[in-house]
Amino acid sequence: MARASQAGWTGALVLLVALAALVDPSAVDACAVCFGGEENDWTTGFVLGTVMMLSLPPVIVVGAGVTIYRSIKRHDAEIEAAEAAASGRKPAQG
Repeated sequence: MARASQAGWTGALVLLVALAALVDPSAVDACAVCFGGEENDWTTGFVLGTVMMLSLPPVIVVGAGVTIYRSIKRHDAEIEAAEAAASGRKPAQG
């Protein structure tokens, strides 16, 4: 029974806030991200933080791919050098 009563109060509070916003729209004329204006350091910080978070996953994936590719090429070169040494021929350069 207490939960139903609490849900009723929550719904009434939401309705009251919505009505207040309709009566005086300037009360809700604030942006949660920009903190009051475009010429604020917080805005630049949020934008740069977002760009950094969006750029990190591709950088990590590309970095891992390049590392794996170079490791495979190095391993192939070592195998080729070992085979060349075993057969007595000179290993290929490159």
